[in-house]
Amino acid sequence: MDDKHPVIIETADFDTYRSAYDWADPYASKESFPSDKVAPEEVVLELVPLDREATIDEAVVFLEGRGQRSADAYETAAFGKAHPELMTQGRIVAPGAVTARPHVRRALALDVGKDGKRYLTFAYACVPLPAGTRLLAVAQ
Repeated sequence: MDDKHPVIIETADFDTYRSAYDWADPYASKESFPSDKVAPEEVVLELVPLDREATIDEAVVFLEGRGQRSADAYETAAFGKAHPELMTQGRIVAPGAVTARPHVRRALALDVGKDGKRYLTFAYACVPLPAGTRLLAVAQ
């Protein structure tokens, strides 16, 4: 199944993506994800189902074993903005978009709540990702 999706990174200011979501974690910010990205930039991202329960570090290794890298924070936030319909099909995690701000390691995640609202949030490093979690990776 081809699950590849084009995304344009429109800006290098992470905080502008926050408005595309009904709620964004306060730590999902440019302070947590500093970047020297040059925008605009086009990238093709792929949703890769995790085949087993894994930590975020193990999920990164899983993607690397496929010859891929995790989407970064900007690619992830832009993906959710460009493809909101894909968020309704289950949680999406970018295991390489990690921040330790303020004190706990976590990876950026896209969720839709039972209320139908779209969330820019985090998957915590101390909680394993269940099998079937969709990882967001740069397509091969």
